Amino acid sequence: MDTTSVNLVDQLKEGNENAYYQLFENYFEPLTFYANSFTEDVETAKDIVQEVMGQLYEKRAQLQISTSLKSYLYQTVKNKSLNHLKHLKVVSKNHEEIKGGQNESYENLDMEGSELLAKINRILEELPPQCATIFKMSKMEGKSNQEIADELGISKKTVENQLSRALSVFRKILTIITLYFILKYS
Repeated sequence: MDTTSVNLVDQLKEGNENAYYQLFENYFEPLTFYANSFTEDVETAKDIVQEVMGQLYEKRAQLQISTSLKSYLYQTVKNKSLNHLKHLKVVSKNHEEIKGGQNESYENLDMEGSELLAKINRILEELPPQCATIFKMSKMEGKSNQEIADELGISKKTVENQLSRALSVFRKILTIITLYFILKYS
């Protein structure tokens, strides 16, 4: 690993937020481009990279990088991207199975959709207020991270970290909901 990367990783392990911001600045765009080569969806690619970078910060004290930081980040993004594609394939397959064998009326499906929306709103209520606000502004209002930062008077990095945190919670919930539907319609 080159000395600059070693120094940044050491500083990150010590909790130096500037080192994290520098790593984020250096790698976010190229990693997003790389993730997009797998997902073919820029927003999904950004979400994957935000999650990777969020986990890098959250697990900074236990960070063990045996190769180079760059290789570590690219491999992690590749793995998350491939896992995302596998997940989409499973969901699509299950959706087709459900669609093909479904005897329920559309009213029941609409009711399940409203129940799902109610669950999403309950999850948002349980998130820290700033995290929930940022998530709503980004994913429901379609605002960019910079627009959110400007509107809330916070840094763009704070917006990115809060989005990463919220997306992590929603991914866990989505996995549970997906399993529920798989079991329900199997």
